[in-house]
Amino acid sequence: MSDSKSQSHAESWMHDFVTRRDDAIRRQQPEAVSELYKYAVALDRKKLWSAAEQVYREAAELATRIVGADAHLTLTILHSLAYLLDSSGKQQEAAQVYEAVLPGMEKLMGKEDPETLDVMNNYACTLDNLDHLNRAEIMHRTTLSRRQKIFGMTGPTLISLNNLSCVLDNKGQYADAEVIYRNALEMVERMAGKNDRRTLTVRNNLGCLLNARGKLDDAEEMHVETLRRRTVAFGEEDPETLQSMNNLAVVFEARGKHDEAESLLGIFLGSRLGLFSQFAILYPILSRDPFAYSRPFVARSHLSYCLAFQSCLANFSNFTSVDWSNILMAFVVSGVVTIFRCMITLRIFTF
Repeated sequence: MSDSKSQSHAESWMHDFVTRRDDAIRRQQPEAVSELYKYAVALDRKKLWSAAEQVYREAAELATRIVGADAHLTLTILHSLAYLLDSSGKQQEAAQVYEAVLPGMEKLMGKEDPETLDVMNNYACTLDNLDHLNRAEIMHRTTLSRRQKIFGMTGPTLISLNNLSCVLDNKGQYADAEVIYRNALEMVERMAGKNDRRTLTVRNNLGCLLNARGKLDDAEEMHVETLRRRTVAFGEEDPETLQSMNNLAVVFEARGKHDEAESLLGIFLGSRLGLFSQFAILYPILSRDPFAYSRPFVARSHLSYCLAFQSCLANFSNFTSVDWSNILMAFVVSGVVTIFRCMITLRIFTF
């Protein structure tokens, strides 16, 4: 996107936002705030996350003023804001917003209302991201129990099963996590089909867990099948397909299949995925053994990582809002220390 088009687009949404906000302030009616909220949701869906965050904040402030802090409209807007903050890497602030929203939803809608359980589920995911694993586990177990009571073993319940498995995985309780993943996989395959995105997400997570447990044969089999299905269903350059390439490459490397690992890495680097998305998704491979430069796969992978980073720096002036979102993702995934290590490597090697 050219600079002139980017500026025109920014001016367009800002003009719409100011018009809607001023209308809501003038009318002092819930309907006007709802329109502002719907506009924020539209920006969110268009991946204009910085703009969406600003509009969510304004809408929440106006809703609090017009209908009250405990009104359903206000809590709904704040829930959307918290979800966006978490997705943008602002987990600490997201947790604070969820902390305020959840009691309000429980009081207004009831503890077993589906909307309340959505808030609880998302709050637990944020706590997981913040490494507050004990609280996250308790909250996911509560959500799972209530969703199972309300929905049975359908979509929302399966989401809770998967999320609980992730927390147990993060806590190192691999045996418990594997049992839950396998149960979830069996149920979601039966409900949604073998090639549904949700099914393949559970398969991918189970494959990663098997790898972490050292069950490399099972992990390879799981990732090979997941990659095959994702390639057929979504195409070779879908982000989730590329994620499977990454995860399978890690297993290949762990098993000493260096040629197969490098072949997958080559396909990944040749994809049209955005520079900083590559930078972020490559990290799980590159961080396995970042100083073992004598090993060809690790050395080449680390250099590829550095090259991606160098390319990003070279294109700094052309970043779009999506690029900036991916930059944030890269920092969250990689951390500042790794980026400094990458910059040091750039001074050592000649490209």
